[in-house]
Amino acid sequence: MHLWQKYLGVENAPATFYHRLARKELVDLFTAPRRLVLEIGSSGGRTGQYCKEKFPGCQYWGFEMNRAAAAESAEFLDRVICGRFEAHDLGALGLKPRSVDGVVLGDVLEHTDNPWGILTTLQPWLSDEAELVLSIPNVRNLWLMNEIAEGRFSFPAA
Repeated sequence: MHLWQKYLGVENAPATFYHRLARKELVDLFTAPRRLVLEIGSSGGRTGQYCKEKFPGCQYWGFEMNRAAAAESAEFLDRVICGRFEAHDLGALGLKPRSVDGVVLGDVLEHTDNPWGILTTLQPWLSDEAELVLSIPNVRNLWLMNEIAEGRFSFPAA
């Protein structure tokens, strides 16, 4: 068991408003319609729901560690895999090499043990047209540093 699992209880925590946010700004970064998108850290599936609305016919798979959020996302996504992305064999899940043309990683890589490993694991599955959209928080932002220094690190209600 990883230290963060022992103390944060991520897998068994209840789903919150954060899990129900759609990261539309990430999907809007795709430059063309997508056919098969993987989202690592798919939360409650709202980003995938938006992507499927924007690109009709898109197949959207989510990988989510939080069991409650993964259960919610099943309503919106074509396939939900509960657990750590790194623990799964993409071929055994039915993916074909070079079939994925979109990947969404919204504020996820900074929480992983091996971000580079995740990206290299994805490489054989990506088509020539694949696009990855990522969001990584800028903790060197002066406003955020001030908030943290003053003991505030909150998410606004959505």
